Amino acid sequence: MKAKTRKEIAKEFGISRRTLYRWMKEENIQLKARLISPDEQLMIYKKIGFPESLVHKKKYHKTLNDLR
Repeated sequence: MKAKTRKEIAKEFGISRRTLYRWMKEENIQLKARLISPDEQLMIYKKIGFPESLVHKKKYHKTLNDLR
């Protein structure tokens, strides 16, 4: 995994950046204003759920199984 912007993560979920910010606030996820590291992405996915757009990508299957 690589560092991503909030816009990229929102796109994975099929939502707006604004909705992602709301979801993160509801889950008490606070990140600094910079790219989101792979570890931080996993924290987001663990709390919010793994985006369906990534579930079908083979490189994420091990990570998804680790989160279950």
